[in-house]
Amino acid sequence: METIDTQRAGRVGPLRRSYQTGLRSKGFRFTTSAGSNTQNLQLAGLAHKLEGIAVLTDAQGGFVNTEISFTVNNDTVIERSDARFVEYAPNRDLPFYPFMRGLTGQDSISVTVQNANPQTISVIIYYRQAPTN
Repeated sequence: METIDTQRAGRVGPLRRSYQTGLRSKGFRFTTSAGSNTQNLQLAGLAHKLEGIAVLTDAQGGFVNTEISFTVNNDTVIERSDARFVEYAPNRDLPFYPFMRGLTGQDSISVTVQNANPQTISVIIYYRQAPTN
């Protein structure tokens, strides 16, 4: 029986590492007014690789005349793009729009929404965290 336990123990490390570095997501929800609205987004300190972003709105008819900008550590990843280009789409290969960026765990991440009407916006950030020992 000791052989089986030794074999099982040998698989725990890679399984734990796979879980630790697996894809994670964090959602943010905020209400915007007409005009420009900037929201700072905070990820866990262990986040080390940004994978992508997706946005949703509860506005009837979806995003209309809504632009989005996305900045990570002073790097403008998306600059005034139609929000429909990064809208959450579960029927795609990836439900988010991929933007791979390295993270330090103390990152400055913000999204700016420019719109004509007030609406509630949900932003989902997909990331991987650094493996721990």
